[in-house]
Amino acid sequence: MIFEKNLPHTLPNRLNGDAMDHERQFHGNVQVLFIKERELGFDVSQRFKRLLREYIAASAGPMVVCLEKVEFVDSTALSALLAAQRWLQQAGHPFCICSISGPVLRIIRLTSLDKHLNIQPDITKALASMHPPERASGSSPER
Repeated sequence: MIFEKNLPHTLPNRLNGDAMDHERQFHGNVQVLFIKERELGFDVSQRFKRLLREYIAASAGPMVVCLEKVEFVDSTALSALLAAQRWLQQAGHPFCICSISGPVLRIIRLTSLDKHLNIQPDITKALASMHPPERASGSSPER
């Protein structure tokens, strides 16, 4: 699949024609998914995981998932986020989630996933975390 940059896309569910409401943008080589679903419960989370998998396969590179509109996640949605992080790490690319609502952040903290996921407060900081500042040539790492 080829997508135009900076245009919203809805990826159809190939099993039953349902779709997941989202927008996909590129900022340089970083793809950003803005999830527009209010709840990522079991039924939506399966589509969410499939969406992440297909976009990761289609565009190898860093990914940011913006969860600003999401008010509820269950364990299957959290599993999908961890799987996406694992797939990207295996390919050598960073993964980050950002703009998380209070209720979702409480669930992430309650499950201690805040210790395992790169979480940023907003899209600007998320994009910055995808490209850490480079060290000056010849400088050695701090010890």
